[in-house]
Formats: sequence, structure tokens, C-alpha cells
Amino acid sequence: MIKKGLVVLVVSYFLAFCGSSKDQVYFTGLKDSTIIDSVYWREVIIHKGDQLSITVASLNPEMDQIVNQANSVSGQSAGGETQSGYFVTEKGILNLPRVGNLKVEGMSHAQLIDTLQILYSQYTKSPIVSVRLMNFRVTVLGEVMHPGQLTFSTPNIDIYQAIGKAGDITPFGRRSDVLLIRQTDSSRLVHRVNLSDPKVIRSSVFQLQSGDLIYVEANQTKKNSSSLTLQLFPVITSGVTLVVALMGIVGRF
Repeated sequence: MIKKGLVVLVVSYFLAFCGSSKDQVYFTGLKDSTIIDSVYWREVIIHKGDQLSITVASLNPEMDQIVNQANSVSGQSAGGETQSGYFVTEKGILNLPRVGNLKVEGMSHAQLIDTLQILYSQYTKSPIVSVRLMNFRVTVLGEVMHPGQLTFSTPNIDIYQAIGKAGDITPFGRRSDVLLIRQTDSSRLVHRVNLSDPKVIRSSVFQLQSGDLIYVEANQTKKNSSSLTLQLFPVITSGVTLVVALMGIVGRF
């Protein structure tokens, strides 16, 4: 009984890995020296809730320090997270030294930089402004090695980079049918993505947005093998425990 159970268990796992091997390939059909000249990238747009690092470098060190200190002085949010930088309010506004309230929602980072350079030019000559998003977060769940929320220091992240940082998809995941759930202004939009298709690179789902959720579903082989394993595992463990106990008893005589 125990031997049969072990054989069935081993065979089920072997079939699980073999049966899912056809779904383990990325970029199916790409040939050597293929040139992809239309990768989908777009300007990063500022949204409500963004946490921005804003720095100024100029000939006025006193003003620079006033602006830049918010990026190094941290506080605690209501949820216990460490905060620093400047936050875009629910009304899409930034409150900045010398500038005051500035409507930034919908601006690109480049537009905000240009605007701040003009505004701070009133207080110093030729200020150099930099803007960086500090809370770009993506959640990856399901059949990946390390599911959870990922934080990146740059907003230029694509779906393959996020899955790579999550440890890649397990042999039981469906690369050909990955769910990408994206928050819009008033709802959530669901995309089904075939990561094996090179056309993904030229689609709107290639570049991620902060707050995106990626869910990798289990393939049918995993579902079947999981069900079989759950049925056999108590029998096998009980049998192995009994054998070990009997061997210990026999060894005493």
C-alpha cells in the first residue's frame, strides 16, 4: 500500500512538471537577430497618492536645503510605514516650500521639472530640479516563487521585470494566461496577457503602472496533482510513521 502510494505520488509530480513544460517558454517564435523597434513606453504621469522625491541644486544653498530636507527627514504614516518626500494629495496637489500648493495631478515628471525650474528661478539662478517617484509598487500573486508586493526605485518597470523580481513563474504557472488588474480613475480593468507572445512588448500592458496587480494562475496539471497529493498525503505519512515506529520497536529486541 505504501509503495503504491509513493509510486503514484512520484508519478503525479513527474507528470506535473512534464505536462506543463510547453508553457514554460517566453517570447515564442523570436528568431536570432530579431529587432523589436516599437517597444511600448509612455511618459510617467503623476497620480494622487504618489510619493515624490524632489531635489533642487542651485547657487542658493539655503533654498536648496529647505526643499531637499523633506527627502531625508522621515516620519510615520497612520499605517506605520516610513514616509519621506512630498505627497500628492487626494486633490492632486503638492505643497512645496516657497511655491505653496501646486496642482500636479496629470502632469508628467518632465512637465513638473520644467514648472519647478521656472518657479524656483524667482529665488535662485538656473536651478536644476529632479523628480523621482518613491512609492512605485506592484503586487505579484499566484504561481511565482516569491509572491507579494514589490517596490521599485524607478517607474519604468515592465511586466517581465516584475515577474523576474518575484522569482519567476513556477513550473505550475500559466504563462499563456496571466491576469493583470489595473486601477483606473473609477474602476479596475482586467487584462489577460500571454507572456509567451512577443507582441506583449508592443502592447499597453508591457509597461506597468504603480498599483498594478499581477496574478499567475495554476495550470490544470497543478490543480489535478494538488488534489491527488492531498488525498494521498495523509495515507503515505501515516504509513511511513507506522513503519518507522515498528522498526524502532523491533530494534530494541
